[in-house]
Parts: sequence; structure tokens; C-alpha cells
Amino acid sequence: MVVPYNHRKGNSMSGKTKRKQLTPQTITHDRNKSELNQTDYWGRYGVTQSAGSRYETGRKLPKPLQQLMSTKGANTDEFSSREISPKKALKLRMKLGMNQKEFWALVSVSQSCGCRYEKGRNLPRYLRILLRVVFKELSASVGIKL
Repeated sequence: MVVPYNHRKGNSMSGKTKRKQLTPQTITHDRNKSELNQTDYWGRYGVTQSAGSRYETGRKLPKPLQQLMSTKGANTDEFSSREISPKKALKLRMKLGMNQKEFWALVSVSQSCGCRYEKGRNLPRYLRILLRVVFKELSASVGIKL
């Protein structure tokens, strides 16, 4: 199961697993190790090549993107083509009996940003992919097909 990332502590919310520190050097090393160019590597996470280049040269990664990149065992290629719609996100939240603040905190998104998405506004692509990764197992437990 994917464990939500607690950005305040720098580890998973279960407190058991420490995440690898994502520095520009480690990100570049991982990309070079995977033998992918920037376009292909960052495309797996729903990020443009130019934004990825900025992250590799020191620009701070958004917290949800850190969470997505730190998720072990998540095949982002599988999830990137099938994203969660705003209606499905709202339906899942209601089935789980969570308020907006609790639900969207699981993916390091503010309540107001999550509310706007539920009303049909767009989220960055990496957030839509992260939603799919994090909520895949949760949706199965309440009988919602994503």
C-alpha cells in the first residue's frame, strides 16, 4: 500500500519508512541511471522537460511531486494515462467519509486547491497522477472503480 508522505517530518506518515532525500544531484543521478532523456524521464511524472531541468539545477520540487517521486513500486507509466476525474475524486472522498482537508492532505494539497478541483478546475498533471497512485487501493476498499 502507498503510504502518504508527511512533508513536515520528511518521511512516511507511518513513521516506519524514511524516504530517500530528493536533491538535484540524486534526481539527476536517477535519471542518468535510468538512461532516459529529460523529456522521457519527467514525462513519467507529468512534468515538462523545462520544469524538470529547473528541478535538476536546484529549483525546489513541489511537495506532491516529491511524494510521487518517492513512491516506491509505483509504475507511473501505468497511472499517467488514466487520471482521476474531479467527479470520481469527490465520490471517493464522500465514500471514505472524509472532509476536504483530510482527503487532500493525503497528497499534500491544500483544502482550497482540492475544492477547486472537485468543482472542475484543473490540477497539475503530476497531482492527477499522484491521486491515481495514492487512491488506487483506497477506492478498491470502498468499491469505486477508478
